[in-house]
Amino acid sequence: MGIRYPKFEVSMRHPLICLLLLAAALPAVLAQKPAPPPATVQVLMLSDFHFDPFRAITDARLQQLIKAPPEQWSATLGKPISSAEQAEVALAAKKEGHCDGTRTDTDYALLMSSLTAEQSKLAAPLFITVSGDLITHNFKCKYYSLVTNPTAAGLSDFAAKTAALVALKLNAAFPKSPVYLALGNNDSGCDDYFETEANKKLDNPYFDQVAKVFAAVALDSDNAKSILATLPMRGDYSVLLPKPFADTKLIVLQDLFESAIYKGPCAGAYPVDAVGAQIAWLKKQLGDTKVKHFWIMAHIPPGVDPYNTIHYNQGGCPANATLSTDDLADTLRSSTSDIELVLYGHTHMDEMRLIRDSSGNGKVAGRLNPSITAWTGNYPSFTVAEVNPAKALLVDFTVYRSSDKTGSSGNWDYKYTYSGAYGQPDYSAASLDTLTNIFKNGGSKRVAAYQKYYQSSPAKSNWNAYLCAIVSDTPTKYDACNSCPARTPFH
Repeated sequence: MGIRYPKFEVSMRHPLICLLLLAAALPAVLAQKPAPPPATVQVLMLSDFHFDPFRAITDARLQQLIKAPPEQWSATLGKPISSAEQAEVALAAKKEGHCDGTRTDTDYALLMSSLTAEQSKLAAPLFITVSGDLITHNFKCKYYSLVTNPTAAGLSDFAAKTAALVALKLNAAFPKSPVYLALGNNDSGCDDYFETEANKKLDNPYFDQVAKVFAAVALDSDNAKSILATLPMRGDYSVLLPKPFADTKLIVLQDLFESAIYKGPCAGAYPVDAVGAQIAWLKKQLGDTKVKHFWIMAHIPPGVDPYNTIHYNQGGCPANATLSTDDLADTLRSSTSDIELVLYGHTHMDEMRLIRDSSGNGKVAGRLNPSITAWTGNYPSFTVAEVNPAKALLVDFTVYRSSDKTGSSGNWDYKYTYSGAYGQPDYSAASLDTLTNIFKNGGSKRVAAYQKYYQSSPAKSNWNAYLCAIVSDTPTKYDACNSCPARTPFH
């Protein structure tokens, strides 16, 4: 017996030796035990950069950008303007002044200021989301006003490079954090609110170029393949969120095709039903039985733009519809999948959205992330979010805002934290249901917080219109909520 089982004999005859050996081995055993997943992780949420490569430009510098890959643009964009170049810069500004009289979109200084501020508040986010509109408003007009011998192909290439610069700068600032970006209504290869769906008869070079960069900054080979497989067709793609998220898919939509003011495909494009194809693809993604939780990111929210509704329509009637159909809202409302969060942008403001089910209960929580650009008079802002990865639940978030609209001061101040401002335990549909009922029933403290952090004065003077925009995911519902005359529904 002693020969066959020597270890057993030693352990029985020398219990002290056994205990010593066990004690020595115990740290190694404990080290092999996996650490429990963190209760929350931090995510950086951004939107609406509207980066403008035509700001503070000379013809020579513009030619350098056109010829160089976006990886090399910083050498040109970051170089100070000399006194000898001032006159030429002023002339360029005058030449394209009819395109954009405000000239307040994000220049290189604001882009870098925002990245520096984001790094200071969150050095290593688990991942980064960007809810669309990477390039400046009126890109086509500026390109044709300033570029010598402009071409449609050159416009598409330069627009793709500009979008790529934003993605690459985020990657350089946060090299270990995957970056997931949506495309918006200004992110086009031809013009604002125009875009072409690729098909068997027609390619979209803009989508092809953007897809390669988006795949690279996703930092995951499987997610990169997924992006390259679908983005070149319509701008849509899906990825699995990184660990410690468990079986959580992010679905990204280029919902420009569904915009209420979508102007059609680029010149010479083959006509197709992009909206129907996009909704069918979304439903297929939501039907993935291997996935437990879903996040969705798009640029334009369904329902109503309250700011434009108030601006253009006295009394907030009728609704200024954001999308041309109710299909997206109907799909989210009727889905049996666990859609925990939808991220949007587009309005540049800090807004809430809630999709309710057929019984009137909160079904899907949505948030419009405030913008980096100061186009509509808002101050550049970004969001640091706390997320429970096990539930894919947005638990809390903090908003930081530049102290000036140019970002030149470099001061990005704490603005507010969601839980402190609104007294809710998380940003779930159930919590938004509770909060919007507080809004409706006269919770003056919470209402005042929303009006303040939205950033625009109309939210104070037309509160019911803004409240209706939060809880109405279709224009018809908004008009009923705001006591507007009946309108003809989309369907």
